[in-house]
Amino acid sequence: MSRIRADRYTNRLGTGAPTFSNGVNIIGNVGVGTTVPTSSLTVKGDMNVTGTVSVGGTLSYEDVTSIDSVGVITARSGIHVTSGKVGIGTNDPLRQLDIFSTGHATAAIKGDTQSSLFFVDSGDSNIGQISYIHADNYMYFRVNDAERLRITSAGITSITGSLAVNGNNYPTAGQLSNRNLIINGSMQVAQRGTSTTSVTSSGYHAADRFHADLNAVGTWTFSQSTTSPDEFANSFKLFCTTAKASPDAGTVLIFNQRVEGFNLQSLKKGTSAAESVTLSFWVRSSKTGTYIAELRDNDNSRAISKTYSISSVNTWEHKTLTFPGDTTGAFDNDNALSLYINWWLAAGSNFTSGTLSTSWASITNANRAVGVVNLADNEDNDWYITGVQLEVGEKATPFEHRSFGDELARCQRYYQRITAQTANARMAIGGNGSVSQCFPTAYLPTTMRAQPSVSHSAVSDFTNEGIAGGGTQTVSSISFNAASSHAVTIQSVASGGSGSATGAQVLSNNTNAHLAFHAEL
Repeated sequence: MSRIRADRYTNRLGTGAPTFSNGVNIIGNVGVGTTVPTSSLTVKGDMNVTGTVSVGGTLSYEDVTSIDSVGVITARSGIHVTSGKVGIGTNDPLRQLDIFSTGHATAAIKGDTQSSLFFVDSGDSNIGQISYIHADNYMYFRVNDAERLRITSAGITSITGSLAVNGNNYPTAGQLSNRNLIINGSMQVAQRGTSTTSVTSSGYHAADRFHADLNAVGTWTFSQSTTSPDEFANSFKLFCTTAKASPDAGTVLIFNQRVEGFNLQSLKKGTSAAESVTLSFWVRSSKTGTYIAELRDNDNSRAISKTYSISSVNTWEHKTLTFPGDTTGAFDNDNALSLYINWWLAAGSNFTSGTLSTSWASITNANRAVGVVNLADNEDNDWYITGVQLEVGEKATPFEHRSFGDELARCQRYYQRITAQTANARMAIGGNGSVSQCFPTAYLPTTMRAQPSVSHSAVSDFTNEGIAGGGTQTVSSISFNAASSHAVTIQSVASGGSGSATGAQVLSNNTNAHLAFHAEL
């Protein structure tokens, strides 16, 4: 066994601990409280160190329930906890790091110019980040290494991507109000009447601002319908009364709205900053299958198409289609037709024989409606639409409900109608005439897009009255002249009756009487 030379330590005969003046050099293991040391120094029991302990290798310990340090524990190269949880202010941490205080629990991250908290995974060292920039006093949030939210002393100054509240997206591009480029998207205004039957050709029917391009594809009834999803009172309904089993090559059935250039400048089309737009709508049909929605740039002969599916018969479905911005060809800044929003419902081979144009490109008819259903293939097929919204941005926001009066005024820019509520209602007043004719003027409540054309109900629905003479006259003809975008002079020629027509007015003879003013695109 090893030996300790007695002449090298003091207090050899005392009861206290021996003292070694020159230290102890032991070859082998030393045990304190144990006769079977398993390492260079094995201590069984408590150890009290009042000085400094230096460890050049690894310090391992087991069954330690607490570390009681009066001072500060400094780890020069960091602390690595391989498993378990760390609790600050708590003996029972709930997470890997748990900070608890009976009052205000805090954690501080301090940097000279920027303070950041990073979120990482094994494949990406910066998938998420929260940072504060001290010099400029703002905080930003990054997701997938891209800034998504910035907050300054003035509030939230930028959001990149979408903003959703209770599952509804709100605009992060464009504007908060007046963002819907569609007029009468809820199908509330129907100045022409609620239904048109036996339709075989193109025209405006029922709900204002919506047009049908129809060319030898069956016979239809177009109507304003009360069948609608929640949130809406009306929809537009197309109903097939005479079928066309197979469309001829050049025939189409397209439902659309046409938009003037003045209303499209926010799209920045034709510039490097061209905005994406999102088209959203509610739709239902008795015919399932693939349908086509198209944006057609009339100013530059360009178009882009997107497909959507109706998967369930007679069930309302909400559709959202996002179209990228087009850096080629700006919209004219005028009151002429610039953009069609087309819903293709049937088409012949001239429009379906190519490859669907899903990116902006010069118009090739064969690529416009590839794969579209034939809604006209059976009598009683129907198709409903409402809640139509076209807006700047890549997300559909909640439908922008405007007041009925606001929507009506927007519609009247393109079409308006003076309708008699009773017999003998004044339809137009003023002007100089003769016994046989008068020239009253109808002043329009809304300035129209352009000088309107004018139509009227049957001549028998009107009478002339001479204010000075007080007599009435049967109208034999009505024509219009001196039209402007806000007033139209009427020439009403009469026969029979009595009195003078000087300073005359045109009256309704019954409740069918109406004057209609057209400035549609």
